[in-house]
Amino acid sequence: MPKEKYEPPDPRRMYTIMSSEEAANGKKSHWAELEISGRVRSLSSSLWSLTHLTALHLSDNFLSRIPSDIAKLHNLVYLDLSSNKIRSLPAELGNMVSLRELHLNYNQLRVLPFELGKLFQLQTLGLKGMTSHICAFFGCICIFESEEAVRGNPFARGFTSSLFPKFHQFLRYIK
Repeated sequence: MPKEKYEPPDPRRMYTIMSSEEAANGKKSHWAELEISGRVRSLSSSLWSLTHLTALHLSDNFLSRIPSDIAKLHNLVYLDLSSNKIRSLPAELGNMVSLRELHLNYNQLRVLPFELGKLFQLQTLGLKGMTSHICAFFGCICIFESEEAVRGNPFARGFTSSLFPKFHQFLRYIK
């Protein structure tokens, strides 16, 4: 069977930030936002060199993990990781002290890193679509599937079932 001829991508979906000549001459781009979508499963390590970015949209992909190198994007103010398959976040996310909005909606997170407590400028933390129970203890946020899981978890010491109605109200608020 002959190899299929290469067809370039649809030009309507391609955006050229600079000409190939400019790139070859070493010109740097300074656009502030980047959106990567379309069933992406992993991220290129070259992404972490775009330190000028202030907004990164990585929603609606198939990402299961976020590399710790994301912390190199120290100018990020907005990070959207919604609608992926992320189960855990790197602790280095807490070093991104410029973040004001962090959207984690509709992922498979079980625990949020303790280091997120260092994000003092954070104004929005999106946790919609989490069908779990969220409990905050000792400066960290833990996500539990059921009340029984909370009772058996050593990190949830002091958590009483009388608090569950309040957490259910909180969960309704974030969904």
